[in-house]
Amino acid sequence: MSDPKPPSVGGVPEIPPLIQPILHFDRLAARTSSLWSGMAELTIWPGLIGARLEKSLTGVFKDEPPLFHRDKRITINLSRFPPWYDTALILNTEQGKVLIGMDRYRRKKLLVALRNAGFEVTVQRRSLLTLYRL
Repeated sequence: MSDPKPPSVGGVPEIPPLIQPILHFDRLAARTSSLWSGMAELTIWPGLIGARLEKSLTGVFKDEPPLFHRDKRITINLSRFPPWYDTALILNTEQGKVLIGMDRYRRKKLLVALRNAGFEVTVQRRSLLTLYRL
């Protein structure tokens, strides 16, 4: 399987194929500010985070281009419970906010990858009721 490469979207030039992703996760829970929810792929490149959303019921990824977070600041919400999905990454894209949820076992890799990609990471402790609030 080839590495996902972000296309040119909204006037942003395509990332050269020589720049490999720092981190790639499949099958993460996702929700957008437009109330869509389902699964997503998350890919982190230097200075850029891409999220590709799949269609809700079919499990096939949408034909639309990925949503990109370009801001150097990124927010991660953490909760102590539930332990299986206690980490939420909030992306600010041109199409709106996207929340990517994941388990605590991926959190360390995520934090290291975000810092290596040049992002300023803000970690917020949240309760279970506000963990996934956009």
